Formats: sequence, C-alpha cells, structure tokens
Amino acid sequence: VFGEPEVQEDGSVKNIVHGLPALVPIGAWFLLFPILEGAMGQTFGKKIVGLKVILISPKYDFGIIESLKRHFTDLIEISFLGIPALLAIKNTQHRQRLGDIWAKSTVVLAN
Repeated sequence: VFGEPEVQEDGSVKNIVHGLPALVPIGAWFLLFPILEGAMGQTFGKKIVGLKVILISPKYDFGIIESLKRHFTDLIEISFLGIPALLAIKNTQHRQRLGDIWAKSTVVLAN
C-alpha cells in the first residue's frame, strides 16, 4: 500500500502520502511523457497504435523541450474533462491539442 493510513473525522481510513514519495507520480509522468516522447517521438502507447509526434515545421527535430510544451497543458485539459482539448482538435487545421499548438507539433501515423 502506498502511503500511511490516516483516520478521518468520519471514521474512514485514507492512505496519505507526504514528502518525497508524493513526487513519485510526477516523476513517472516526467519520465513517460516528456523524456520518452522527446527522445523517441512517441510513448509506448503511441508506438502500439502506430502514432508519433512531429513538428509541423520540420526546421529541427521534435525533442524534450517540445514534449514539455505539449504536456504542460495536460492538467488544464484533464481538469476540464478534456473539453479544451476536444475543442482545439476540432477547430485546428492539424487537429492539435492546446499543448500541440504551443509546441507547434501534431500527432500523425508512424511510417
């Protein structure tokens, strides 16, 4: 079990994570998305379904900085149940999420 059991006022018990262990999900997010996607152009999920991330203007290769830009908006999109992402995808020429617009990237079929 992750965290320490803590009894709440209503008598229920919840596991609470304090300190360094609380950073584990953030570290996993950082490893899985910006680093992996920045280095390979795709995460494991994108690889499985045959997709990759590219820059719209290929002046340089897609990298970690662009991937960080792509995923910086994840919290905003998730907080609003993906609605901002869906609206952006529906209304942009290259079907981009908010992060893709900022990073000037898009997701395409891998060759």
